[in-house]
Amino acid sequence: MFVTSLTEFLSNDGWWSAALAGTGVVASCVIAWGVSRQQARSLRESIREQRSGLRLAWTDNVVDWGQCCIRTLSELDSLGILSANDERHASDTHRLLHLLSALIDEGRFFFANKAHGNYGLEKPAAYRGLSPKLIDCLKTAYLLIYDSDRSPNSIRAHRNQLIDIRREFVSELQREIDPLWMKQAIDYPEAPASTAQ
Repeated sequence: MFVTSLTEFLSNDGWWSAALAGTGVVASCVIAWGVSRQQARSLRESIREQRSGLRLAWTDNVVDWGQCCIRTLSELDSLGILSANDERHASDTHRLLHLLSALIDEGRFFFANKAHGNYGLEKPAAYRGLSPKLIDCLKTAYLLIYDSDRSPNSIRAHRNQLIDIRREFVSELQREIDPLWMKQAIDYPEAPASTAQ
């Protein structure tokens, strides 16, 4: 059946119904596509904000832990100078070694060992593999004092090594927390991607 005139073509109710339905479907698809893109954009932005918030919270916790480590290392390297008598010195040394041991384990919450073949498989899970440099700095300071005779003279003799260990720790901590990222996150409304590699 051929249409003979424009009037007959336009008066055909079936065609108009089909055309309107088709237009409605196309319009619905366009609207759905636009809404879907907006939802996807909102979701990506929400995830980016959550990641940035998690990063800032992690960084805040690591900074608190790191400050405690730095104060402990600083107090430890000053022991040989500040301790006037052997009884107080022994008590201070024991307290600081105890604190440093705890800080080493707390640091493992933030900086896990990395698997290295079969190295450490006989140990509990948190102690298997190779320690990060941050943890190694603390372990080195701990062992330096623990393995010494712990006298004021002995600690005084290790003072320069303890200062170097603390400086290495601060450098590693700074590399991990990436202060440039923190500054940019504070200075700009949207947190930029990390500069740490």
